[in-house]
Amino acid sequence: MIDTDFRFDKNDIVRDFKDWIEKFQNDDEDNYEPSHAKEVEYSKLENLRKIQKIYKFALKNSIMNLRRVYIHDDKKFKEVKGKLETYISNKIRSTSSGSIYLKVDGLISFSGDKKEYEDWVVQDKRNQERLIRKIVEELNGFIEGKNSDETNKPILNDYIEEPIIIDSIISNEQVVEKYIMTLFSEGDVREYIVGIENDWQDEIDIFEENFAKKLKENFSVDIDSTMMMLAGFKVKYKAKLEEK
Repeated sequence: MIDTDFRFDKNDIVRDFKDWIEKFQNDDEDNYEPSHAKEVEYSKLENLRKIQKIYKFALKNSIMNLRRVYIHDDKKFKEVKGKLETYISNKIRSTSSGSIYLKVDGLISFSGDKKEYEDWVVQDKRNQERLIRKIVEELNGFIEGKNSDETNKPILNDYIEEPIIIDSIISNEQVVEKYIMTLFSEGDVREYIVGIENDWQDEIDIFEENFAKKLKENFSVDIDSTMMMLAGFKVKYKAKLEEK
């Protein structure tokens, strides 16, 4: 439950969703295949991520309405937005047997099956509308504390069966940005970047300590290796600033 007067506007979201879903289905980024993922698991996760992106669309489409509610209260705006982002990030979950799923409250529990995804999102316009309406109802239900509780463990944006091998990703310039965006809200990331730009060491230290702990907890990356990655990230980021 969130203490707020904000609610998602079902009619506005359903109207805008019809245009968005057609563009989304042709999005090139959905063809990305991580090298560490097994093919069958990635196929299921890919389909569940696409469902999760509908939740993200609903929030993104409603941000201006949320801002209007808290036009003079930036702290409360960030609090409500952050809780909604966390709820959406936790939508993909795994059972004790290892299977993954995404439950749309009051409608269907998606298993990641391709045909199931196509029936609800690609081929049937009526199912598309039922889906987005239920998602909006679920998000409002979360705000009001009416949703059923989930007991299974959430999967954060990436489904990784084995711990990350740190040496294999240090050379990838996008890795730090990817996992920062996975584990933190846009506001937190923006504050970290501003801290780097202005050499605000206290703010940088606090963010990096939290990032290292979360990366260790969620992806089994040791803290020293994380700090090495962050150090390289800061050097490269500052170099890009100097080039401008």
